[in-house]
Amino acid sequence: VVSKELRDSIVSDLAKTPADVDGIYVKHQYVFGWNPIRFGGTKKYWLRIVRLVRASVDLSDLVDFRFTVPGKTIEWNKKFTEYNVHDEDISTWMKKQDKFSVRLAVEEELRRRSMLDWEKKPSIFGNSDSRITWLRDRWLSIPLFIRPIIYFFYRYVLSLGFLDGRAGFLYHVLQGFWLRLVVDWKIKQIRDLKLSNADLTAFRNQMLKSPNGSVRDIASLLHVES
Repeated sequence: VVSKELRDSIVSDLAKTPADVDGIYVKHQYVFGWNPIRFGGTKKYWLRIVRLVRASVDLSDLVDFRFTVPGKTIEWNKKFTEYNVHDEDISTWMKKQDKFSVRLAVEEELRRRSMLDWEKKPSIFGNSDSRITWLRDRWLSIPLFIRPIIYFFYRYVLSLGFLDGRAGFLYHVLQGFWLRLVVDWKIKQIRDLKLSNADLTAFRNQMLKSPNGSVRDIASLLHVES
């Protein structure tokens, strides 16, 4: 849902954007547990307005769909709201996370082996995407099963996620702790398979066609003992 403020800016200000600006980050608000998530330290700005002839899909991320642009970007403090009503059914939401979790696990293993690079260089001083990818690279060095605890504490306590009441509790426990715990479990499963680089690439390709997030099911299709 595009807010009135963002719609007005698109109508009145977009044509005035300097020619060297290829994209505009706008404020993102997510609705979960029937309420907006206002706190919690999650990504606040998303690249949602791009010059069509300059934008491409970032294929270096196996989970999130996002655009990338070669030129300059700016931020507008105007919001759009993401509210997927299907996610009100917790079974639907968990099925999606099951698939996301194995993608995150495989992506991390590929990055650890230097088999997958970010499309644009991560930087703590860059735009919203550059900062997030820089932090995700740091995430790789934290021990498995410790990471979800640290991340949940950061989001729910230090970044004030608890101020969103029921919605904040549900979102940060499920997406900030439970999902990250499942990802670490699947990383452990993948490591136990002792895949070569070629086998890990084949696993990734099969995973992208799989209807679920089971490491065992994907491995069985590749005739790998799990």
